[in-house]
Amino acid sequence: MVTKKQSRVPGRPRRFAPEQAVSAAKVLFHQKGFDAVSVAEVTDYLGINPPSLYAAFGS
Repeated sequence: MVTKKQSRVPGRPRRFAPEQAVSAAKVLFHQKGFDAVSVAEVTDYLGINPPSLYAAFGS
């Protein structure tokens, strides 16, 4: 009998949903203005590291 291996995505599962990141960015943009918000502020707001955000959305 042949069994199939399930394909797995490498790495740990995300600690946030991309929709959460978009919502967080919208809140910060509304508070400070688009040009005044950095990636670091968005990731601090979410409690994640910048590479996690870039992995979800690219650079």
